[in-house]
Amino acid sequence: MVSKSQCSRDEFSDLSEILIREQYYSLTRLVPVLYIVVITATVSLCLAFNGTAPAWLIHYLPIAVLMIVILRLRYWIKARAFGHNQDMGIIRRDIRGTQFLGPSITFAFTLIGIGLMPYSDPYQQSLAVVTIWITAIASAFCLATLPSASKMVVLSAGLPIAVSFLWSGNELKIVLTGLFAIITCLVIYILSENYAAFTIMVQSRAEINEKRRQAEVARQTATTLAYTDYLTNLANRRYFEFLLNERVSHPEQRQKPFAVGIIDLDGFKPVNDIHGHRGGDSVLVETAARLNSFMAGRGQAARIGGDEFAVLVEGVASEDEAVAFAEDMQKIFVVPIAIEGGAVVQLSSCCGFSIYPVSTMDAEELINQADMALYRAKAQERGCASVFTADYQNSALEHARLEQGLRLAVSARALSVHFQPIVDLGSGRVTGFEALARWHDAGLGHVSPAVFIPIAEKIGLIEQLTEDLLRKAVAIAATWPDHLVLSFNLSAAQLVKPGAGLKIISILGEAGLPAHRFEVEVTETILMKNIDQARRTLECLKAANIGISLDDFGTGYSSLSQIKDLPLDKVKIDKSFVDHICGDAKMGNLVRAIISMCDNLNLQCVAEGIEEGAQLDALKAGGCTLGQGYLFSRPVPSEQIAALLARTDKAAGQAAA
Repeated sequence: MVSKSQCSRDEFSDLSEILIREQYYSLTRLVPVLYIVVITATVSLCLAFNGTAPAWLIHYLPIAVLMIVILRLRYWIKARAFGHNQDMGIIRRDIRGTQFLGPSITFAFTLIGIGLMPYSDPYQQSLAVVTIWITAIASAFCLATLPSASKMVVLSAGLPIAVSFLWSGNELKIVLTGLFAIITCLVIYILSENYAAFTIMVQSRAEINEKRRQAEVARQTATTLAYTDYLTNLANRRYFEFLLNERVSHPEQRQKPFAVGIIDLDGFKPVNDIHGHRGGDSVLVETAARLNSFMAGRGQAARIGGDEFAVLVEGVASEDEAVAFAEDMQKIFVVPIAIEGGAVVQLSSCCGFSIYPVSTMDAEELINQADMALYRAKAQERGCASVFTADYQNSALEHARLEQGLRLAVSARALSVHFQPIVDLGSGRVTGFEALARWHDAGLGHVSPAVFIPIAEKIGLIEQLTEDLLRKAVAIAATWPDHLVLSFNLSAAQLVKPGAGLKIISILGEAGLPAHRFEVEVTETILMKNIDQARRTLECLKAANIGISLDDFGTGYSSLSQIKDLPLDKVKIDKSFVDHICGDAKMGNLVRAIISMCDNLNLQCVAEGIEEGAQLDALKAGGCTLGQGYLFSRPVPSEQIAALLARTDKAAGQAAA
């Protein structure tokens, strides 16, 4: 906030550049008006006194003043074209010139008016005084953004008139002098207040523009983070899929062949086992740098997860060209990779390729086919490359076996639920459990949720599967102690289906589980598929006193404004952030920022994937209150929950003692 004392200081010593530019912009708009007023008033006085005053006073002197005014008017009209973008040196020069010329021209005009008074009758004298005063007031307000100039303009008119009236000895004029003095002080006060308001407005506008700039920077940063792998700074899977979809859908690019390659590092797991995650991360960073350099001018590289990378290679149209590319790419692994402690590791890679448009013209299918080709390459030997062909349909048959087995399992309600505890990080006591799907097939063995959940979504079984698991989980949770909460992941099909909220409430009622002991987990990706319908479902659940938790925060598409508008109770920090909270300072800062955001939004914060004591300590130090992960317990079947609770309660009691 700008005080009046600050407003009265010299413009050039204390005002910021932005304020000076605003002053100049105002002058380019109003100084021409000032000069037009002066021209009009001068001509009017000359016409009114023509024939009564000497020629030098009504012709020669006014013409000299008018020539100066017209030249300045022409200059300022041209200056309008530059506005805020004028060179700062010119701006300062023009403002200094205006501070001098404004009062000087007003003073000259006033002297002309006063000089005419002896050659006039009382009516003409009154006309001269009114013309001088109106011109001075109008000029002062045109220069209101330059307080020193505007005040001097008023004084340049007021003081000569006052001196003239006092010198005359006329009692009426002496009284008028006092009146002019009061009006002059009032006008100067108004000009000071207007300038103070002007500076406040400029400062407020500058602050708003700065906030907008920061918001835009934040948006661009968020976009970059959304499309960039945090570890390697390569494009991530999301951006790679986006780029691929753009590539196959763009009419100008549709006829140009290219290959999609999925690359898996051979021998990476032993690096992690021997040298730890930090050593593994060093290898990934160096591999990404080499791959990015190799791909310069050839296409796009991305890290799509773990030790898997993807490439889009322009111009590759055949199997031989893809294999030749893979052989050339293997050269980036010839030089061993150095890691901390002086150790070096030697890697190679397996590659799977699909070729557009030979293999398919669908972006998603290109990735799937490259994955199938990679699977074949890994089944052969290290450093192999394989290109998808028709005989890879055998892999598709394996997929079909999984699909058929899943259909039978869902129909027979053969999937089970395991429970992973959610722990109060302060006391160590269990506050609830997250329900997790499990599938064991007699022929297929244990099938990971990462495998069968996407299949269920693809073939339309996810809603039936999720409802069955929900009923099982709720029935089990109803037998737990009253303080324990069941957390359950909703699928996209459940979240966006009309009436989904009422269906969930009905299931809780049938099992006898109070609504306040149940919370749903939704991911950012699912929310963004249909944000409006998702919000309606969540609001329905919230109204029933069911908790709402945002899962895998930071890995999806939501914005802070959308999170603010959702009826959330908890935010779960994704395991990918927790993994690096100790070894990566930036990641640690990001996790603390998420915890702080939750605190400011009155949301509970749950950290996922806690596996090490150091991670736990860092999270507790950052203010996180809840967590889950292998450090506390792996997911367990329902029959082991009682023993788990007894064990954790005992440990918590001992710690408290």
